Amino acid sequence: MTPISYVRAADGTLLLAADDDRVVDPEGSRLFARHAPPGLLTLHWYDGAWHELFNESAEFAEPVYAALARRLAGLDRGSRAESLPATLVPGTPAAAAP
Repeated sequence: MTPISYVRAADGTLLLAADDDRVVDPEGSRLFARHAPPGLLTLHWYDGAWHELFNESAEFAEPVYAALARRLAGLDRGSRAESLPATLVPGTPAAAAP
């Protein structure tokens, strides 16, 4: 099963991506988001964040945990929020579209 077919089969996908990731090329997240079926992917892009979003400083980690909590509560399941290629997270330092 390819990553894109998984998105088709899943009940929506939450993708949390870091712009300054040095472990995984952020371009992969951009490509994945561009090819995801409409309405099945929510992308939160964190400009300036590194690979381990949950272990970042509070300025990055707090919005990441909030996005996860909203997802687990079913509040953004399968939405595109502000449309692809990115849902920018308010309050994220230097938020910019990928």
